[in-house]
Amino acid sequence: YLLCRGPKYTPHQARQLTYILESLQNQYSDSVLCRGPHHPCYRIEPDLVHLMKTSRDPAELLWGWTEWRRLVGPPALQLYPTLISIQNQGARNNGYKDIGECWKEELETPHLEST
Repeated sequence: YLLCRGPKYTPHQARQLTYILESLQNQYSDSVLCRGPHHPCYRIEPDLVHLMKTSRDPAELLWGWTEWRRLVGPPALQLYPTLISIQNQGARNNGYKDIGECWKEELETPHLEST
């Protein structure tokens, strides 16, 4: 039963969805944060993750968080409306109201808002 449920994408929607998800992953994994000429540059994984786990310097943590958001956030924000639109289309293709309804069914929590 569950294999037949969930969103159902057309081939075109599946290609679009794959492209967007790969783009988001690449933005995250390929981003490099640089502080300046006398500081190391950080790839998000593993460098920035390590910095955020181990540093106790508030200024350094603020820099890491702010730069990560500045570098990754705006490009991702451009893709998210299209991502959600495609996911909602896929959900409607299989009789759901939207992708949220699919997720609730998957989690077996139809009344998630009141939980």
